[in-house]
Amino acid sequence: MCYSKEVQLLTASIILLSCLFYYFYYRIHFTKFKQPWLLPFLRYTIIAFVLIGFHQLFEFLSLVTQNVIIYKIGLLFSISVMYFALRSFEILVNKKVHSWIALILVAVMGTHLFLVPVSFGAASFYVQHYSTFFWGATWIILFAYWHICVWQQRKELRDDSSRQMLIIYLLAGTDIAFLLSIIYSVFGSFYFGVNYCYDSPSIWCTFMVIQALFVPLFLSALPALFKRPKKATVLSMKKTILYLIISFIIVVLIALTLPAFSCFTWKFVFP
Repeated sequence: MCYSKEVQLLTASIILLSCLFYYFYYRIHFTKFKQPWLLPFLRYTIIAFVLIGFHQLFEFLSLVTQNVIIYKIGLLFSISVMYFALRSFEILVNKKVHSWIALILVAVMGTHLFLVPVSFGAASFYVQHYSTFFWGATWIILFAYWHICVWQQRKELRDDSSRQMLIIYLLAGTDIAFLLSIIYSVFGSFYFGVNYCYDSPSIWCTFMVIQALFVPLFLSALPALFKRPKKATVLSMKKTILYLIISFIIVVLIALTLPAFSCFTWKFVFP
C-alpha cells in the first residue's frame, strides 16, 4: 500500500513544529552563556531544518495537486539546505569556507530545474524523483564538501571534546538519516523493489524526521563541550578547489555504481 502523502505531511509537521520549539527554547537557553556566536549558529541550523520540513511539505502538496511547479519549489528548498549547513559550520568554527559557492550552485540548479521537464510519483512511504540527476549530483557535491570541511577542521582542533562535538554535529544534523537511508535503499533495491536512483533521495528526506530527536542533544551539549576557535580564519582557495574536486569525484564514483541498480540511463542524466 502507498502512504506517501500521509507520511510526507506527518514528517513535515514533526520537523517544522520541532524547529519552532527548538528555536525559541534554545534562544532563551543560549542567552545564559556569554557566547554571542551561539544565536547565529542556532538560527542557521534551524533554517536548514525548516527548509527540510518545507521540502517534505511541498512533496505532500505535489502529490495532492500533481503540480510540477510546486514539486520543483520543493526541490529548491531541499538543495538550499546545504548553504545554511555551511553557514552554520562557518559560525561554529569561526572559519570561512566560502559558503557563497553553495549559493551559486543553488542558483544554477534552480535555473536548471525550472527550464527542464521533470516528473515524480508516489511509492510506499516516499516520493519517486524521476529525471533529477543534476539536482541530486549538486546536492551530493555540496554535502561531501561540507563533510570534508568538517573533518579537516576536526584535525585542527586541540581538545578532544571539541573534536567529538564536530562528529556529533554531523550525526545530529544529517548523517544518522543518511546512513539509514543508504542501508534501506541498498537492501530495498534487492528485496523491496526500491529503485535506488528514483527513491533514495525521498527516503533520505523522510528519514530526516529522525534527526529531530538528536538535534536537542547536540544543542544542549554545545556550549559546555565545544571550544570555539577565538581567531577567525579563512579556508584557502587552493584547498577549497581541492575539496570541491574531491566532492565531484565522489559523485562520479557514485554514478559509476548506478548501472548495478538498473537506473542509469541517458534520460536520467539529461531530462
